[in-house]
Amino acid sequence: MGATDQQVTDRRQIWAFRYKPAEVLAAAKERAKHHTERGEWWTSEYNRAEEQLKKKGFEYRERQSSYEPQIQIVGDPELAQRVAHCRQKIAEHREKQKLYETWVRALNAKTERQPDEELELTINDVVFFGL
Repeated sequence: MGATDQQVTDRRQIWAFRYKPAEVLAAAKERAKHHTERGEWWTSEYNRAEEQLKKKGFEYRERQSSYEPQIQIVGDPELAQRVAHCRQKIAEHREKQKLYETWVRALNAKTERQPDEELELTINDVVFFGL
């Protein structure tokens, strides 16, 4: 009799994947670069959407709150939503960029000190680093 789908999934969760620190470092650098580029793209989209709002002559108000600035726009709700969405994406990519840059620093040290020691990664690690 064959294994059930659940048993197969369970076994996949315990598999270990071995990578050299330099391989994981290269992947972390690519992920950091990706989030930097996406953050820059969303910033340009934000600037474009904000400029469109200003050209339409709508009132644009920004209020500080305890978490982040809040935007209130009197006018085109679609453009207002675009500005808010862009700000959210900028923040998301900035956080991910910082996270991967931290991994780059840690993996760089590991690569310098123990270049031949393999790292044992789970499937979640493989997905996280995009390996």
